[in-house]
Amino acid sequence: MLCSDRCALPSSTRAFRCRKIAGRPVKSLHTGGPRRQTAYAHLSKHKTAGHNANSTPERRLHVCAAFPACTGQGVSLLFSASTAYCVPLFAMMLFLPNKRATVSIMHSNWIFVPLSITYIALLIQSWTPETLQMIMPGSLRAGLTGKFNPQFVPKLEGIQFLFSQTITAASLWVHLLSINLFAARTAYLQGLHDHFVSFHSVFLSMFFGPLGLLSHLITQAVCAKKQKVAVNVDAAVNVTA
Repeated sequence: MLCSDRCALPSSTRAFRCRKIAGRPVKSLHTGGPRRQTAYAHLSKHKTAGHNANSTPERRLHVCAAFPACTGQGVSLLFSASTAYCVPLFAMMLFLPNKRATVSIMHSNWIFVPLSITYIALLIQSWTPETLQMIMPGSLRAGLTGKFNPQFVPKLEGIQFLFSQTITAASLWVHLLSINLFAARTAYLQGLHDHFVSFHSVFLSMFFGPLGLLSHLITQAVCAKKQKVAVNVDAAVNVTA
């Protein structure tokens, strides 16, 4: 039998009336109603409390207790550790570019493993069922309405809300460190290989990865053109001689 906010049943000696307690319709009897009503209210309250205990925030608290990286102190520690890890690598490329240790370390791909592991740990702890929906909101039904209505396109509001949380902001920082280190390493190694200065590109990559990469591409193009001109001049001199 369905109950609404107001329900009227046929009058009888055991007529029911409906109330809503904790969001659920509760039936009580006209005769002996208070005691029966109290029992239903207690049951409804018990079910509501059980439902809240299994809700998402409480489950995340249990998960966070099991994984120290999910706590504020753990996230802060990983944030500081990843920054401290990258600073010496950038310093070696900037101030000790020709040292054997610097060249050996920068030729190894293993330098990205600690950052990758840190990023994966933060990503796992920060991921929720709503994360993908915040990054690419949309509805398949709305996209198939026949009108031009693109769905699953990243929205600035969702990205802003996503990275306003501490753990996702820390994962973004580790992500940026990895990209910047990769850009700086690329500029450094190609500078060594092609014998041109890469200090400015590495320095820019340390703070602004895309800008450092652009600086490196411009420097590489200019130096390649100069080397080509020098080769042509040498060839012309040899022919004349």
